[in-house]
Amino acid sequence: MQNRVNRASQFMPFDALNGFDDALRLMEKVVEERKTLSIDQEEVLNRQFQTISIGDYLELSFYYQTEYIKVMGLVKKIDYIHKWMIVNNTRIALEDIISIKRVS
Repeated sequence: MQNRVNRASQFMPFDALNGFDDALRLMEKVVEERKTLSIDQEEVLNRQFQTISIGDYLELSFYYQTEYIKVMGLVKKIDYIHKWMIVNNTRIALEDIISIKRVS
């Protein structure tokens, strides 16, 4: 009888990485829908974008893949024609931005 119990125990579930399942659950992301801005909001963002210069320190909120991200950093490059900029080595399109705030 003892032999059967020992043999059966080898087929029981084994969590080789303690806490791995918990860590995976924490990493699950909630998919956020992209917000639709009003025409007025788009115009305000476009005007703010036109006043940005390289070296400005900004706080931006923008849509990336399935979520909104907030980033603070220096503007390193700007393309006014194609409407994108690089902040903290991240290329951000104006169409993905929902807020721009200058930080002193």
